[in-house]
Amino acid sequence: MERRPLPTILPRTLKHCLSRSTGVCGGQTSRLEVCEVLLDILHLRERIKVTPVNSDFYKDVYFAQRPANERLVNRKLEIRELNLMQDWKIALKEYISQYYKGYLD
Repeated sequence: MERRPLPTILPRTLKHCLSRSTGVCGGQTSRLEVCEVLLDILHLRERIKVTPVNSDFYKDVYFAQRPANERLVNRKLEIRELNLMQDWKIALKEYISQYYKGYLD
């Protein structure tokens, strides 16, 4: 397995987890919480500091209007009573253990 530096892994993994369009995992979260949980899974909370910022921090670079809420909902699955999506924290942990097993050892 190719070894990439840690700073490359985290953004790509976060991008993958935040942008998957195959379904929405159960539970509600924020980008900040996803980042924090990912650092916990990887046992990196002590090595990497996350500084929360609001959308104004990026207003000069990313100047498009941001919605008040970016949460996704499996509405059609809910209507059909087929929403069996697992909690996002479990899905994230499984993704990391499946695709990055031994990667950071």
